[in-house]
Amino acid sequence: MYIETSRPRLEGEKARLLSPVFSIAPKNPYGPTNTAYCFSFFYHMYGQHIGVLNVYLRLKGQTTIENPLWSSSGNKGQRWNEAHVNIYPITSFQLIFEGIRGPGIEGDIAIDDISIAEGECAKQDLTTKSKCLFLDWFNVMLK
Repeated sequence: MYIETSRPRLEGEKARLLSPVFSIAPKNPYGPTNTAYCFSFFYHMYGQHIGVLNVYLRLKGQTTIENPLWSSSGNKGQRWNEAHVNIYPITSFQLIFEGIRGPGIEGDIAIDDISIAEGECAKQDLTTKSKCLFLDWFNVMLK
């Protein structure tokens, strides 16, 4: 998936990609019983006008999202980068990618190979592959 920054897109416009809702049994929010999940993906942010790529975690019942779980901005070079994020949801959840257009047309943002696996992310092991569980994604254009 990628966001296109050519006209008629304007600086600050947003595009969101929403995962399906992942159902998990409610956990105790005060103890170590929360199940950890490793959320990982590759991203490509190349160009002089790169905006922002945000990832949000929305828990069941939340109507708004405010603080990104993960965020990156600016030119990251002509290469794919990998991100690994541990999440500890206490109830069913959804992950949301948000791309925000930068000030010009040279700033496409792309994501690929999105996966989520039960358990914490490995510290240094970037070679482990896990089965991708994201099915039925849909995108939402925001202005």
